[in-house]
Amino acid sequence: MSIENWDGANWMRELAPQISRLPLSRLVIPGTHDAGTFSIPPKGARIVDAQCDTVTSQFTGLPPEFVIGTQVAQGMTWTQQFDAGIRYVDFRVVCEPDGMFIVHTFRGQPIADALREIAAWTVAHPAEVVFLDVQKNYGCASQTYERAGRAVTGNDALTTLVGDVFGSALAPRPSSGDASTTLDGLVRAGTNVVPFLIDTPFAESSDIWWLRAGNRLPDGAGMTNVWEPIITMPEMYTRLVELGPTFEGRGASQVLLGALTTSPMFPRETGIANWYREWRAGTQVGSLRDFVVERVLPSMPEMIAGAAAAGYNVISTDFPELGEWPGGASFARLVVEQNRRR
Repeated sequence: MSIENWDGANWMRELAPQISRLPLSRLVIPGTHDAGTFSIPPKGARIVDAQCDTVTSQFTGLPPEFVIGTQVAQGMTWTQQFDAGIRYVDFRVVCEPDGMFIVHTFRGQPIADALREIAAWTVAHPAEVVFLDVQKNYGCASQTYERAGRAVTGNDALTTLVGDVFGSALAPRPSSGDASTTLDGLVRAGTNVVPFLIDTPFAESSDIWWLRAGNRLPDGAGMTNVWEPIITMPEMYTRLVELGPTFEGRGASQVLLGALTTSPMFPRETGIANWYREWRAGTQVGSLRDFVVERVLPSMPEMIAGAAAAGYNVISTDFPELGEWPGGASFARLVVEQNRRR
């Protein structure tokens, strides 16, 4: 497969003759990590109490401008990401008393606004299939809202919202044992939106969500995530190959997620800790984004090729617009070109 004229907004349509009839699990799909964080305001951002985990606890006492910089992983809007070729987006949702919002320690835009922008793009691009992964749902199992005179949980409210916004465009979850879903089948049916939810027990009880799990394959179609605390880039490549799923071993899974990012937290040799240490010492004068460009992005082409060779078929990143590689290639194009190996 070759891509002579790259069109990020329509690459699935343009490459349909080569890829549209392959099972989803055999595709290589470009994605973005914490895709909604572009909406976190640079000043006056509101910290979300519901997100209390080992990562956010490390930020206690650090300068607010530094913390916000570490939590904003994207610089492009939803529309810009999809126009650039991204087809998988993961994002975190927090359910608070006054509504549901994008979150990454700090609160971003209302989730309804995000979904409506995504829906507008999918309507305008019916031959492009997008994968929406609610990676975290803080407080959504306990927070309740009044809907039609009764109390519903945040998970129920989010599910209803997704159904209302996307309607018939939502792809029905495949039955257990069905690994034959293709782009062609989804596009022909007019169902070009595939939603995932981290809360597997709730997702299983719903007719909206496809299944997503931590490091296991649920019964039926789903995603699995491989994330290891790798210290150096070479170790990351080696570990990816070791853990890489084989096509034969995927069973009923439709899409496997190998969460690869240019997230400056990992690996440690190019991580936030190093940047912050240099920043406090006065030897790091560049921004965190500058640091990512200088120390992380140069390894991305090799990382992408290694991940695809290892069998991962969703490769996601922070700041995909920052990479500039020979031949004018973009992150999304580098990922999509890996489909030639399929």
